[in-house]
Amino acid sequence: MASKAYGPRRRHSHKKKKPNDKGFSFINISHATCEGCGKQVYKSRREAKHAAEVLHPGQTMRVYACVNSTVNPPPWHYTHMSAARTAAWKDYENELAEKRRQ
Repeated sequence: MASKAYGPRRRHSHKKKKPNDKGFSFINISHATCEGCGKQVYKSRREAKHAAEVLHPGQTMRVYACVNSTVNPPPWHYTHMSAARTAAWKDYENELAEKRRQ
């Protein structure tokens, strides 16, 4: 007769977990700038997100597609500002530009 196993059944491997790997271990940071706004350009959302994680660890960064670019598909950027704060900042810049024109 086979011996009966006692204790909790192990369902998961107890090997050490690998560090957070998004599919590639290094980042090739491009030095291209956006034609619409002059910021650093990333080809994809994934690449921009990974760059933000590598270059600014522990900080919350938002990834977005450039609205000023005429290229299709648009390049991606990242920022530390929320979408609402970015919109408020653009409104403020537009007000300043109007005052300068007068």
